[in-house]
Amino acid sequence: MVVRLTGCLGAAPLALPYELLGLGVAAVELRLDACSDPDADRWAGLVAAFAPDRVALRTEPPESDPEVEPVPADRMPRLTRRGLLGMFTQPSVDEPPTPEGTDHQRLRRALTSASVDDEAAARPGPGWVLEAPECEFDAVCAQSCPEDALAVERRGGRSTLLLDPGACTGCGLCLRVCPTEALRVVGPNTWASLVADDRIEVASGTTRTCARCQVPFRARRAQDLCPTCAFRRANPFASALPDEVRERRRFGG
Repeated sequence: MVVRLTGCLGAAPLALPYELLGLGVAAVELRLDACSDPDADRWAGLVAAFAPDRVALRTEPPESDPEVEPVPADRMPRLTRRGLLGMFTQPSVDEPPTPEGTDHQRLRRALTSASVDDEAAARPGPGWVLEAPECEFDAVCAQSCPEDALAVERRGGRSTLLLDPGACTGCGLCLRVCPTEALRVVGPNTWASLVADDRIEVASGTTRTCARCQVPFRARRAQDLCPTCAFRRANPFASALPDEVRERRRFGG
C-alpha cells in the first residue's frame, strides 16, 4: 500500500518516517524531488544515522512512478488490535491521537527503537554544545528553553547548569535571553545525541541566596545582593547612563 502525504515533505516533522516504522510499516521512502524547500541536508543526515536499511531518501525524480493508486493519508483504513489479530470486531472510526510534545520531542521518542549507524550518527547534527564559565545561575535560560534542554541543579552552596544535548535544537533562545551573555556555543551536537540519555555540565560554581529577592546567584565576593538587586540599590531610579554618555559628559561633549 502506498500512502501519499498531503503537502511537501520539507514541512513534515522529522519524526514522521520513524513514527510510521513504529506503527509496523516495513519500509519508508522519502521523496524530496517535488519539494521547493525540503531541507535535504537535514533529512539526509537523519536517514543516514537512523534505520538506513528501512528509510530511504530520494532527491531525484524516479524514471517512472509505481503503477498504484496512492491512498490519501486522511483515508487510511484503521483497525483495532483485535482486528489485526484476526478477531472479528467493528473497525474503529475514532481519529488517531494527536502526538504530544514538540516536533523535536516526537523525533526523540520515535528514534528509541530505531537502529543506529554509528559512523553516520557521529556526524554533526541538530543542536549545540554550550559552555558558560561566567554563568550567574539565575536559570533564565533554563526557564526559557522550549525543549527543556537546560536545567539548574542546586545542592548546598553550589549550583550547576546542565544541558541535555539531545533535547537542544539550536534555536538560540537561551543565548538571547541570558542577561549576562554568559552562554556561548562550543560546537554542534552529533546525531547520536538524539538517543543518548545523559546530561553534561555547562557551568558550576558557588552560589548564595540574594537577601532581597531570594534568588540564588554566583558568589564571587562577599555580598548579600544578586547583581540585579545590587544595581537597583545603587540606582534607585532604575536607570544608568551608558559608558560613552558618561565620557561625553565628563569632557563636556
